[in-house]
Amino acid sequence: MVAVRGDDLSGVPALAERFGVVIANHNAPDQLVLAGTNEALLATSEALRARSLRAARLPVGGAFHTPLMADAARAFRRALADVRLRPASCSTLCTTTVAPFGDVTEDLLQGMTRPVCWHQSILRLHADGVDHFVEVGPGRVLTRLVRRILGDGVVAVTAADLESHAAPRAGDIVGRDNDA
Repeated sequence: MVAVRGDDLSGVPALAERFGVVIANHNAPDQLVLAGTNEALLATSEALRARSLRAARLPVGGAFHTPLMADAARAFRRALADVRLRPASCSTLCTTTVAPFGDVTEDLLQGMTRPVCWHQSILRLHADGVDHFVEVGPGRVLTRLVRRILGDGVVAVTAADLESHAAPRAGDIVGRDNDA
């Protein structure tokens, strides 16, 4: 996987198609993530840099959220067959459809081979009235992305920040750099 950053990403989909890679994540207005074979990603990265776009290899071991994950999705389907899912007790949004979860099992399975629409999902949540975002898990990547998408006026923190700081206010965010 390769993170692509730049002010104008409009030519990236055609370039990705040309080199046989796919967009795996729509992270922010200025960031996409591409996935594919190592050889295709190397060639794509060179072409992106020639267009003055940043292309950074991500330290992951798979082409997540692409058709290359089809075998893993089949194995995941078998594993999910033994899991009893209960209805959610709160509203949920599937980040591959940018809509409330329908059939949770199918949405989860399809999420393995479909791109993540993080940018669009954050915009949808905000339009639906969400203005507090808490990242659960290690790191601050998603917190930074929320900030880049929505700017000031929202609370974007990590769960660890909530444990160590006072209650967050609008505009709060930890790690204001744009290295996500």
